[in-house]
Amino acid sequence: MSDSSAANRACIDAFYAALNAHDIDGVMACYTDDATIEVLAQGPFGGKHRPSTALLKGLFDAFPVIQFEVRGSVMEGDRVAVEVRSEGEHADGSPYINHYHNFFELRGGRVCCFREYPTGYTGA
Repeated sequence: MSDSSAANRACIDAFYAALNAHDIDGVMACYTDDATIEVLAQGPFGGKHRPSTALLKGLFDAFPVIQFEVRGSVMEGDRVAVEVRSEGEHADGSPYINHYHNFFELRGGRVCCFREYPTGYTGA
């Protein structure tokens, strides 16, 4: 594994570990200063965003219990495709389950572009 591949793998691992720990600073440390996020779905998190502590706080407020499980990934240079499943609860305690294809572009071992393609909320 090349040095950049190892740095990219470490970044993706740190990203999901920080999400699972609700570690906002840890997630933010994975992004470059000019990073973009695009969620290709309807809803409060849909559309284009800049990474921010407010966005992450909103995520963790909406889903106070949530865990992300990486089910597989493919890396080609500075591009990483990840298959992910989440399970948790909405703020009202109702169950939440979703599946995603997440796509990352990295620069210098940090995420400069993150695109999320949710495959469908199942709720239970």
